[in-house]
Amino acid sequence: MSHSSLLSVLRCRGDIVFNIRLDRTQLKYIAIIAMVIDHTAWGFVDFMSPLGQIMHIIGRLTLPIMCFFVAEGYRHTSDVKKYILRMLAFAILSIESGFPSSAYIS
Repeated sequence: MSHSSLLSVLRCRGDIVFNIRLDRTQLKYIAIIAMVIDHTAWGFVDFMSPLGQIMHIIGRLTLPIMCFFVAEGYRHTSDVKKYILRMLAFAILSIESGFPSSAYIS
């Protein structure tokens, strides 16, 4: 996909409609950047400040993008049982790897 096709403007009955086409890599970069912004807000910006709120709102883009990729993986897998087991194993590793550090934060 060329960069010129990322944003195309369509006219529909006098209204301007934006048609944005993003590939998987671009969606992943958006999710990564949104997650970094959200985690930066948690670490360094007051939650109740306007900047903190904006950063957290931006970070909320990550979940729907990742859910899309989980659904795509499910749709394209050849063995659903193995896919679910891989996702479960990754979830357990993710939770366990974050547990020791979060246990000391209070």
